[in-house]
Amino acid sequence: MLKQTRTIHSLVIIMALLSGITLLPVLGCTSNQDETAGASNENIEVLDLEDSPPEDKGNPKLDFNIKRLISAEERGEAEEFARQRSIELIDGSVTVIIECESGQAEAVAEAAGDLGNVELSVRDLVQVVVPITNLAALAEIPGVHLVRLPIHPVENE
Repeated sequence: MLKQTRTIHSLVIIMALLSGITLLPVLGCTSNQDETAGASNENIEVLDLEDSPPEDKGNPKLDFNIKRLISAEERGEAEEFARQRSIELIDGSVTVIIECESGQAEAVAEAAGDLGNVELSVRDLVQVVVPITNLAALAEIPGVHLVRLPIHPVENE
C-alpha cells in the first residue's frame, strides 16, 4: 500500500511539473533568465475581452454565443462577429435551435412563428430562423428551456 501511495504521489508531482512547463511559453516565460531580464513586453499575451461574457448576464435561457451575438448587434458588429465564428447570417437573421421543456414544442413553435420562420420541429426541439433583434424575445416564450445555435458536424481529417 505504501508503494502505491508513493507511485501516485510521484505521478501527481510529475503531472504538476509538466503542466507548469507547458504553461511557461503561454505566460511569456523562458528558461533562460538572461534573455528575459531585459525583455520587453513582446511575450505578454493580450486577453481578447471580446470573448469575455457580457457584463449583464441576461436571460439564462440564452446560450452564451447568442448573448454575444445580441451584444455585437447592439454595437453594429453582428456581421463581423458572425463571420469570425462561422455563424450564418442572412439579412440580419440567424438559425437557432430552441430546446423546449417536455411536451411544450408545439406551443413554443406556434409562439416562435410570430417572431421568425419556424423551419422544423422534432420532439422537444424547434428550429427557427429569426432576426437577431428577436432572439431575446424567443427566450421569454413559456416552455422554452434554452435558445442556442445549431451544432454542425465537423469532418475528421
